[in-house]
Amino acid sequence: MNSYCQRCIMDNTADGFTVSSGTACNYCEEVDLKKNSSKLYYNENDRQKLLEKIKQDGVGKQYDCVIGISGGADSSWTLHLAKESGLRPLAVHMDNGWNSELAQNNINNLIDKL
Repeated sequence: MNSYCQRCIMDNTADGFTVSSGTACNYCEEVDLKKNSSKLYYNENDRQKLLEKIKQDGVGKQYDCVIGISGGADSSWTLHLAKESGLRPLAVHMDNGWNSELAQNNINNLIDKL
């Protein structure tokens, strides 16, 4: 019988997954701990300060940040948000021969449109 996290809906088919307290899994609990104890998570004010610092440090340079892209959802969205925020990213992709056709199409579309 599968157990699952009522918060993120991950189940015990994932390596290391446990539900130890209440309804949240160990991964959700770890995120909560990091969120409450570190600067890994930015509020909107912190995000704006960071964007301004990146832009200021990039004055006179062709690019002001580097973003690795795989053609997947996470890196594609990161590149989109960077451009939407006014950054001038250098998009980097290493083709190791394992790219799917979809990932390659996504990368080409990102570069062409952003």
